Amino acid sequence: AQPNPQPKKKPQATSASLKAERIGVLLLNLGGPERPEDVQGFLYNLFSDPDIIRLPPLLSPLQNFLANEISRSRAPKSRA
Repeated sequence: AQPNPQPKKKPQATSASLKAERIGVLLLNLGGPERPEDVQGFLYNLFSDPDIIRLPPLLSPLQNFLANEISRSRAPKSRA
């Protein structure tokens, strides 16, 4: 009788190797303002929403302040 060849075993993936191999990209269409006058409000809503941009707990009380500053400074450039 012929010897029965053993199937080759695949190396087991560890959780560390799985984390290193998996890369994901998530693209979302969050819409946009309908008119140039709506840009600042749209940007404020975008940057102040913790479901879209989550700051570390220590900085989370500053989210609305930062959203206001970013939307105010960025709106003129975004309208162009």
